[in-house]
Amino acid sequence: MIAVDTNILIYAIDRDNPDKRRRAIKLLESLTPSSAVMLWQVMQEFGGVASRLERQGRAARAGREMHAELSAALPIVVPSTTVFQAAWKLGDRYRLSYYDSLLLAACVEGGVNRFFTEDLQAGQTIEGVELVNPFV
Repeated sequence: MIAVDTNILIYAIDRDNPDKRRRAIKLLESLTPSSAVMLWQVMQEFGGVASRLERQGRAARAGREMHAELSAALPIVVPSTTVFQAAWKLGDRYRLSYYDSLLLAACVEGGVNRFFTEDLQAGQTIEGVELVNPFV
């Protein structure tokens, strides 16, 4: 199962980086309900950042429309309360920020084995989750 980080979603609507925008859109268009999920944390962060981009006039398309499309097209993984403790353990073990650890813990809990992100060390596999930077 595949999941994407917030930065992938942001690049898909941000007009400031056309090359990354094209790559992000291509990746998102390849996702299907049988191959991918959206993490709850990513969707809530995307909503906040996308609304700020819209207010700044930087959004190439409305974030709220993309948010609605993604919510309708892909299953959303809502973490259990145990994901919080798992995040602390992952952070300690791999020396990650709490937020990155929380995303990884949600990936593990949600059965995600490939996580597309620009923020974590590409090429690494943590707890069975392969980290892939789609912009490299």
